[in-house]
Amino acid sequence: MNKEKIHRNPLKGNVVAVSKDARTLKVEIPRVICTPKYEKYLKRVSKIFADSNGHADIKIGQKVELIPSRPLSKTKFWKVFSVKS
Repeated sequence: MNKEKIHRNPLKGNVVAVSKDARTLKVEIPRVICTPKYEKYLKRVSKIFADSNGHADIKIGQKVELIPSRPLSKTKFWKVFSVKS
């Protein structure tokens, strides 16, 4: 039996900034919303901070998947689950 945790629906986003020590990432999470009055679709972006979790080779522009974690600092509540190219 596999003892890995099953994480449902990790957030997917693009890396916008990397700290000097490469431990903290700033990730943009895009979403699309519909306005209730005009029923037009608008693009919105959430910017969140995440811990690199041992992935030292992450660069700006890469796609990452994030999972929630315990509070790691004042603004970091997410960890990198996997890195796409």
